[in-house]
Amino acid sequence: MARDYLMKINLTLSFKTLIQLVAIPLAIELSFLGAVSVLVKRAELATMAEGHACDVTTHANALLRLMVEVGATGVMYHLSQSAGYHPKYQALSDQIEKESLAIEDLVKDSPPERDSYRKMRLLNDECMSRLKSAQNFLSQGDTAGAMKAFAEMQAESARLFEVTDQLIAQQSVIRKTVGEAEQDYLEKLNLLLLIGTTFSIIVVCLVATSFNRSTSTRLGVLIDNTMRLAARRPLHPQLGGTDEIAQLDKFFRVMALSLEESVCKETAAVNNALDVICTIDGEGKIAAINPSSLKVFGYGPEDMLGTRISQIVYREDVAQTLENISQAIGQKAVQTFENRIVRCNGTLADISWSVYWSPDEKSLFCMASDITERKEMDRIKREFIALVSDDLKAPLIAINDALSRLGARGHMADGGDNKVRVAEDNVKRLIGLVNNLLDIEQMESGKLELHIAPASMSAIIERSVRSILGFAQQSGVRVDVQSGSDVTIQADEEKLVQVLVNLLSNAIKFSPKEASVAVIVQDESDWLKVMVKDEGRGVPDDLKEAIFERFKQVDASDERVKGGSGLGLAICKAIVEQHGGSIGVESNMVNGEKTGSNFWFRVPRKLN
Repeated sequence: MARDYLMKINLTLSFKTLIQLVAIPLAIELSFLGAVSVLVKRAELATMAEGHACDVTTHANALLRLMVEVGATGVMYHLSQSAGYHPKYQALSDQIEKESLAIEDLVKDSPPERDSYRKMRLLNDECMSRLKSAQNFLSQGDTAGAMKAFAEMQAESARLFEVTDQLIAQQSVIRKTVGEAEQDYLEKLNLLLLIGTTFSIIVVCLVATSFNRSTSTRLGVLIDNTMRLAARRPLHPQLGGTDEIAQLDKFFRVMALSLEESVCKETAAVNNALDVICTIDGEGKIAAINPSSLKVFGYGPEDMLGTRISQIVYREDVAQTLENISQAIGQKAVQTFENRIVRCNGTLADISWSVYWSPDEKSLFCMASDITERKEMDRIKREFIALVSDDLKAPLIAINDALSRLGARGHMADGGDNKVRVAEDNVKRLIGLVNNLLDIEQMESGKLELHIAPASMSAIIERSVRSILGFAQQSGVRVDVQSGSDVTIQADEEKLVQVLVNLLSNAIKFSPKEASVAVIVQDESDWLKVMVKDEGRGVPDDLKEAIFERFKQVDASDERVKGGSGLGLAICKAIVEQHGGSIGVESNMVNGEKTGSNFWFRVPRKLN
């Protein structure tokens, strides 16, 4: 009941812990402590009462003893008539007075004892008075009077002893009663301590067990909910209360709802994806696959589950496919490769795979794209480019030769020589475009061959500058070469000349008149870096990588105004990378402003 009540009120888990594990046991302990304090106090009072009775009895006995001694001293004085008994008599009288005063102080707070003491006091005073009278009669020589006074004193003494005995008996009863009460208090105290300790232990155990059961049960619900969420089963009802566990359950449900929505979206995306998305277990069997398998592989998901991936791969590609999968598992990184699979109808399909091995799931997550049409288009494109290039190159070279001969004959009427020069320039441009197309086709098909041999960098720069010198003079641009000692590298000299000529041509093309283009060579230990600096408009930061792609230029109007096909830098990138190097562009900065571009490429001194 108490636990249910605590669950209903707004308490945090720490406060519930404080109340159940600290406050309740503490309240019980304080209650027992109060009861123990009462018993101890009563026992102390009983002990004090017993001590009081003992003191009264002691002083009463002492008083009786002194009365006997003082009486005896008086008798001896009467019989011996010796003056030596007088000091003793006086000392005993003083002690009797002290004992009387002590008894008076002890019984002043107890009316019955005070009444008994008053009787004792009166009788004591009467006895002392008779004793003094006897002494006076003796001193006057009146023996008869002294004897009479002694007799009266004895009678009073008997009455004093009787009253004193009554007081002593009264104190004995008090001591007995108090002793019994004290013993009873001690027994009750021991029993209370035993009961209190046992009860406290039982209550603490019950409270701790209740609290632990409540907390562990609710935490168990949270843990089981995580299992249910993983198994996509319904969750337990929401936990009540507002403590931390209830808040955690609330947030967990919000997370579970968001996760469920994400899973639904992901499932919808996977099921509606154009590519095949599947999971392959450690035995190479397909454990899960989306419906796209029917379109790409020709098999539905129900037909693919449990099938080994090697069963649908074209037999000539099985070994390489398994090798690629092994590499993905060993490297624990995304692995991409291509192969051919055999569709349900027996036809082959080119597939591009992207696979990743999950050590936790011990599964291979795969995405397979059908690239059959793309590869077919690439094949048709290559064949078309090769066909067009071969069919165009020979006629263009012949036309160029004819125009060159025609222009060499001299001046023609009606501006004919200018028309011939324009036609010749256009034919050269077409020849360059065809050459570039052929280079690109060779690079994409992997047919670009490098003829590696020792090459002088000075010779490469000299040939490159000589090739573009006429173009530079025509454009009014100066070319400066800044190179140190000659360096020999292992490279294809012709291809590096092609790269440098392309970079110089671009730099001259986009430089203003009377500007300068610099060629700088830097020796970097195992590498050689060549830079071409110009004073043109520069390259925007967002295009520094894009301009090395095919048909990509800084400005779309450059093709019309400046000329060019947009293939030159792509060809340069392919040549440099095939040498094992890299290429890029940076902006020249003067006083914080961009004033041109710095195209560079790095190649190793020796190819591995």
